[in-house]
Amino acid sequence: MNDLTIKPELSIVHGYSILFIPIHKKTIHIECAVNNGFITESKKTAGVNHLLEHVLSESWKGCKGNCYKLWNNIGVDMNAMTTNTVLKYYTSGLEEDTEIMLNYIIDIMEKPIFTEKIIRNEKKAVINELLEDKTTSDLNDFFNQHFYILEGLKNADNNDLQIKNLKHLSLKDLKQVFLEYYNKNNIVFVVSGQYNKKEVLKLFHSKLKKYSVSKHNPQYCFSNKNDILFLKKKTKGFSNIMFGFPCTLQYNHPQYLIIPTITLILKDLLFNYLRTDKNLIYSVDVSSDQTICGTVVYIEVGTQDENVKNVIQHTFYRLNELKHKAISEDEIESIKKKYKFKSYSSNIKPSLISNFFIEQYLNQIYMSKPKFYSVEDIMYKVNKLNKSIFKSIMNTLFDFTKCLCVYHSNKDLNVKINDFISV
Repeated sequence: MNDLTIKPELSIVHGYSILFIPIHKKTIHIECAVNNGFITESKKTAGVNHLLEHVLSESWKGCKGNCYKLWNNIGVDMNAMTTNTVLKYYTSGLEEDTEIMLNYIIDIMEKPIFTEKIIRNEKKAVINELLEDKTTSDLNDFFNQHFYILEGLKNADNNDLQIKNLKHLSLKDLKQVFLEYYNKNNIVFVVSGQYNKKEVLKLFHSKLKKYSVSKHNPQYCFSNKNDILFLKKKTKGFSNIMFGFPCTLQYNHPQYLIIPTITLILKDLLFNYLRTDKNLIYSVDVSSDQTICGTVVYIEVGTQDENVKNVIQHTFYRLNELKHKAISEDEIESIKKKYKFKSYSSNIKPSLISNFFIEQYLNQIYMSKPKFYSVEDIMYKVNKLNKSIFKSIMNTLFDFTKCLCVYHSNKDLNVKINDFISV
């Protein structure tokens, strides 16, 4: 089978969703994604999911107190992560280790061993991680406080608050979160790579339990605060600017799947304009975050202090231009060719393709019949892109009346968004 045409096979075992993705490369990637994250936390419990992620990763009886040592000795990669709306736990290794990897992933979802010793140890690990990350989290934290309306998302990068909360978060708190969100309605398992599907399914059937739970319903996440805000930077010389554009665009939108491709070309367009033409910036990054909240496009720019006002003005100007004036046919063709090149030259590993389909599944977890698109399907959609579609997407993604801009700089410019969005 051509890797670009791969689609997952969905199996349901005792109400749990399992995605099987066959890639014949003698390796296997086994993952569990939980439809939860910072989004469900309160100010008092901020950081509880990150701590739970660490604790669960060490909560398998087969580890005998040290899961890192176990996987290192076997030759298997194991890791976990917490994001705004998803927690992920995964193992990657050779096909011969499928059984032990499966037992681990299923057991920490079904019957983890919570002990005070594990919690004490993992609190120390989380604190070290948060302290290391603190130097880069100030801008993100300030931005989040104004960009979101849900307490958990507001405090997703509030490392000081999370460190403070770790002092009182208890075994009871962790168990409460686990029982509420770690269930068949919020979990998807993925088996990607080379495997014996019959044997894997047999193990899932023997270990997963039948029980009924209520669904965790999605919420609206964004404040839609329309403003330009200043965050004081202690050092002089270099400033960082962050723009956030939220919208309600969801999985059922016909152009949803090509948004990451649009952001890739938008990065090039902004770089050419702000750096090559205007010589105003050092760097620019454009990314999209597509979750159950909706879609956000982030633009992050680095520039010298004296250029901040001009960069904000010209960023809005260029975006406005792209919303109202079609880009050229040559630029459209460039988008298509770059996506084809990226697709053809990528090494589709079991872990990468797993993440690709997990995102698709979780963004339609509340739909009765999920639909999956292969890399080739998305390539087909990109190939249909034209000037009219591009302009329509730009107008959907970039609603200036909902935009938040934060500049992290040494000097307050005392500017307001209305000074720029009328450009």
